Amino acid sequence: MLYNWDMGDGTLLTSKDVTHSYTLPGSYTVKMLVTAVSGSCADSSSIDVTVYPSPVANFTINSAIQCVPNNSFVFTNTSTIFSGPLQSFWILGDGRTDTTANITHSYSQPGLYTVKLLVTAAGGCNDSLSIMVRVYPVAYAEFHVDPVCTNMRVPIINRTKDVPGTTVNYLWDFGNGTVSTDRIPNYRYTVPGNYTITLRVFTNQCPTDISTKQVTVNIDAPAPNVRYADKNAITYFPELLQARNIGNRVLWIPSTSLDNPLSYSPTFKGPADQLYTIQLRTVSGCLTVDTQLVKTRKNIKIYVPTIFTPGSDGKNDLLRPLLMSFVKVNYFRIFDRWGNKLFEMKSDRPGWDGRFKGNPLAVQTVVWMIEAVDVDGVVHREQGTTILMR
Repeated sequence: MLYNWDMGDGTLLTSKDVTHSYTLPGSYTVKMLVTAVSGSCADSSSIDVTVYPSPVANFTINSAIQCVPNNSFVFTNTSTIFSGPLQSFWILGDGRTDTTANITHSYSQPGLYTVKLLVTAAGGCNDSLSIMVRVYPVAYAEFHVDPVCTNMRVPIINRTKDVPGTTVNYLWDFGNGTVSTDRIPNYRYTVPGNYTITLRVFTNQCPTDISTKQVTVNIDAPAPNVRYADKNAITYFPELLQARNIGNRVLWIPSTSLDNPLSYSPTFKGPADQLYTIQLRTVSGCLTVDTQLVKTRKNIKIYVPTIFTPGSDGKNDLLRPLLMSFVKVNYFRIFDRWGNKLFEMKSDRPGWDGRFKGNPLAVQTVVWMIEAVDVDGVVHREQGTTILMR
């Protein structure tokens, strides 16, 4: 048998079974002629075939590397086909898809994404292309700073988070023309005032995505040191001292003869002269050191008020002795006019509130007795009367 094929595009073949590819789309009539070897018998057949155009997928990107949060990927479809329409299907790698020819897309999270374009033509012919795009994270400026004193290191806490896979750059502006690129700068102001510190951060991969934060900080200067006027006190008699109202912390050094060395107004009660240094510290750390000399003298005396008015008005509510240059009270006793003991204490405080067995007493004259030891070791015994008034 002899075989003659006419593929319809000018191609002739003589094999029994043939395979053929058309270079151009279109409709073709394929004819086959079969002839016996003797040439006496022949037959023919034909069939129409359609060749559809095959698309070529392609697209461009405005930039394959961008940053969060300001990324905007523009995908321009440059796919081609010999003739006829194309259908596009985009797979964007973050769960989103699209069917328009050209698209613009933003990614909400950093990462590496595979973008795939599938194009389909008539007859189901298709092609695809995949390209990787990267979205880098950016740095966000964050820091804290506390007030500080001049010539002390500014206590900056840089809370800017590291960005994995990138290098973070820092630019500090201290509001006075001084700048630094250190992550944690070491800086001291020499002039007091309010300064606005500005931090700008960006990564090498996203140099135009700059995050900025500003904080205004107060820079203090210590007040000049002062020597207070000398304070005269009677030995072992309470004398109120007063420091300047500077800062929020005070420390009297030494604490000798003071009831509270951490108070701005401690009470001195001591046997001898004492020189104090007073450290006054502000919230910003500024330290001012003042001095106070307390001079003591002896004035041995026991004083008990002749009238007291117990009640709740906070005035003259307690009957107690006022002792000058005494170191110890052996007893302080109070009696009614019949000799009944109403009250006793072995100190000069707190005093009697005018009650007996919890009940307030009526107006009357009471008798007091005291035995106390002065700074020279001499024992004094005194007594007198006081009027209880309501």
